[in-house]
Amino acid sequence: MRAASRQQYGDVYKYTERLTGGSDNLLIFELVVAIAALVVFCGICVISYSMPISLAKTFWVGAGGLPFILGMIMIILTIWWIADLIISIRKERETRGDKPKIAFWDELIGDRKQKISFVLIVLSTLVLVFVLIPVLGSINREFGFTIATFIFLFITVKLFTDLKIPKILLISATASIIIYIIFKYVLMLPMPR
Repeated sequence: MRAASRQQYGDVYKYTERLTGGSDNLLIFELVVAIAALVVFCGICVISYSMPISLAKTFWVGAGGLPFILGMIMIILTIWWIADLIISIRKERETRGDKPKIAFWDELIGDRKQKISFVLIVLSTLVLVFVLIPVLGSINREFGFTIATFIFLFITVKLFTDLKIPKILLISATASIIIYIIFKYVLMLPMPR
């Protein structure tokens, strides 16, 4: 499966191997994600199997039938994914040879500028969630989240783009208003506080 992908998308794989030095760190990370997905799908099956049958005559017609079937399908596909990844990791290690190994953090995040950008976006998201939303939500319950979202978007767009301030104001205001309308009138949910 992966061999066919390598032939079909050869240039992309060559670029990735040149960038990562042929390291198998991303494959190992993908394997960790696949194992975590397998645990989640097993949990879905256990939870759906323990759902009460209620008025249904059999389990398959009850509330847990469809989630259980979908969970089992996902478990089978995830096991296939894990087996394919293990084979790919072995092949990668055999063919890598003497190429230098790049650190996982460097491979995952990128160069120094990208690491700084990553840290800035994580910090600004934490400030949004733990400072702006609670403070502005306590000041104004109706529009606190919308104002916090506007401030967050304005700062992050300003940090990561070269756009002029009027355009950033327009983007931030438009996105904040659209989020407000979706929460208030489409989903009919109260705004987060």
